[in-house]
Amino acid sequence: MKKFPGTNMRIFLAEMDLNPLMQQISRGTNRVIERINTHMCYPGELATRLISLVNLEFADRIGHCAVGTTNGTEIVLGEFVIGAANECEPIADIYKSQVFDIGEILGISRYILERNPINSTFGTDKIHTYFAEIPDGLDARAVYSVLDPVVHHLFDLKLEPSEVARRLGHSKSFVDKVARRIRNQDHRRRIPFFCLEDKIETTKSSIESIPQEDVSAEFRKMYSCQ
Repeated sequence: MKKFPGTNMRIFLAEMDLNPLMQQISRGTNRVIERINTHMCYPGELATRLISLVNLEFADRIGHCAVGTTNGTEIVLGEFVIGAANECEPIADIYKSQVFDIGEILGISRYILERNPINSTFGTDKIHTYFAEIPDGLDARAVYSVLDPVVHHLFDLKLEPSEVARRLGHSKSFVDKVARRIRNQDHRRRIPFFCLEDKIETTKSSIESIPQEDVSAEFRKMYSCQ
């Protein structure tokens, strides 16, 4: 059990070295990739998927829910790994800067609040690499307080980059980079069909918008019926 400094939080902590498993899987997938002459995948994504897999398996065995920490900033900017989801993502609609604020309100210790996000989430190093123009020397909370309002105006308010730059006082080139990142990650935010109920609801809404005589044709197209 681990106790965080300055808090009453006690968390049972179990550590597991995933490197041997990750190396074994990576060697196997690399051999397949070499045979089809395509690019190697980023190993960090494999690590994230394995961590998620272990979390889900552990939660299933003890009868609990696997809870993730992906936040809204990561989702909008596409900084998450497809196929590495948990059963519940309670802060997925909350921007990273808001996560810091909520942590402070809840009395989370400075030890946690002041930690720099690691690269597999969306660390400050990645932000500087992708967007630049954010001053060096800022901690993660300060960096997100700059980035999140730009993301909010572009993604939630649907404003043009020039208008966002004017409102927030940033250069248009900086806002353009953020807008381009959001646009390039659109495909990652599309939710696939996970179960029959999803398919039924989508089909139902589609049927309501077409003439009755075209329903059979629509069904055949959706379900690839001959």
